[in-house]
Amino acid sequence: MGKKKNKDKNLVTRIYQLSVEPNTGKDVDLMNQAFELEKLRKYLWARFASFGTDTSSIYDVRNMLMSEGLNKDYDVQQRVWRAAVEDTLGDINAFKQASISTSNMKSILKNKFKESDPDRYEKLCKLLKSGKWLDDSYLSWLVRRQTDRVLPRKDNIPKLRVTFDSSSYDVQVDDQGRTWLSVMSQKARKRIKICAGILPEGMEVTTTIQLIYGDRGWELHIPVDEKLVSSMKISRSQNHDPLGVDAGVREAFVDSEGNRYLPDLGERLEKQTERSKERNARRAKLRSIRNEHNRKAALARKKGDKKSAKRHQSKADKITNNNLSDKKLKDQKRKRQAQARDMYFRAMYEVFERTDHVLAEDLSSFKPQKGKRSRKQNRKSSAWARSILKEAIETCARRRGSTATFTNPAYSSQQLFVCKHLGVRSGVTVYCNNEDCPHAGVLYDSEVNAALNIKERGLENKIPLWWYPSKVRKFLLSDVEEFCPSEERVRLSAIALSL
Repeated sequence: MGKKKNKDKNLVTRIYQLSVEPNTGKDVDLMNQAFELEKLRKYLWARFASFGTDTSSIYDVRNMLMSEGLNKDYDVQQRVWRAAVEDTLGDINAFKQASISTSNMKSILKNKFKESDPDRYEKLCKLLKSGKWLDDSYLSWLVRRQTDRVLPRKDNIPKLRVTFDSSSYDVQVDDQGRTWLSVMSQKARKRIKICAGILPEGMEVTTTIQLIYGDRGWELHIPVDEKLVSSMKISRSQNHDPLGVDAGVREAFVDSEGNRYLPDLGERLEKQTERSKERNARRAKLRSIRNEHNRKAALARKKGDKKSAKRHQSKADKITNNNLSDKKLKDQKRKRQAQARDMYFRAMYEVFERTDHVLAEDLSSFKPQKGKRSRKQNRKSSAWARSILKEAIETCARRRGSTATFTNPAYSSQQLFVCKHLGVRSGVTVYCNNEDCPHAGVLYDSEVNAALNIKERGLENKIPLWWYPSKVRKFLLSDVEEFCPSEERVRLSAIALSL
């Protein structure tokens, strides 16, 4: 079976739990291979993760290791060993390139060479993009200086996984539609037969795959072209009913059934904003001292006192260079953004495990209310990455072949789902203040209540996305005149009572 080329394709990984757990003998064999390859990966990361080593040509590095006899030090078959080496070196190269893309090296090169030496600037940018920075001494030094400190921790490197290329396994489908894989074992000319279960219609296992041991046992990881995912039908045993989702600052998401995703988000944002507040206070004090030295230096120069001016200017420059540099702040910001992105995507994948259709607010035009929020609340709202939230919903829906519908967010938290009145929101609760309403004064969870409203708006499609909040309010007030809550609406609203 020939290996398909995946150039110019944006691949995503689909994860499947093995339908039939391997027996003891097969499990021991896979475990032994995983432990051997774990040692191999640790060695490769320790040897080649430094930015001073050239790993741009994976196959050259692999052949060099084979000439050194490294392939004989591990109790796995040669093809499995080569697949693990190529996979690990690919991870190392991806890490290096990602580190470079998130650093400020391009701006450094631009400031230094673009005007003075444009030809050298173009050459260095090409070397940087291709990953061949070692070909230039200055660029090599700059890369190491900018990125050596961001090497990954060893405990973040995936463990207990076995990589098989397309020549290391065979594929068969039985009369029940289940896919069976015959993968290489530790012994030559012996295969391990495992059941991957019923895969989505249209999926063909032809590329390099991985068996990874997770919390639930062995998982099959298959790279799939992102364009094909939306056309694949996924059979799930979970709930297929649409779910409304409200994004908040206490947790990442709350759905219309009361499930909460990433519930400690509020605490993390709280700690983050407090650290930011303390750091900014310290920097403000140092900035005031720096400005005072600059003022004294300017005053001394005006009086002709060069010695005093030089002394104060030197102190001001030291504070600027050593205490007020924004380089560390930018690195920390990039790290927080990467962590937030990872958390939101994980939470959204959990949502799509429950449903095939998610209805959410369109937060692209969201703006914090001026004059109605404290500085602390505004800092938390700023840390709440709305663009990442929307991207997570759209990307996860596309990659899983599911549907995402966005609704108008105006008054979704303030409107009471049970009675349709516009109530009063107080912190994390909302209540109806209409004296004639039988539900007046009852406290509801504002986020669960909002999720129920979002679901209803998305399904009924009565409120367009382009409506201004004033028009939405007018519509909601007119829509409630002759409304009588049904038993189903009261039942669903009871979910929001568990605060």
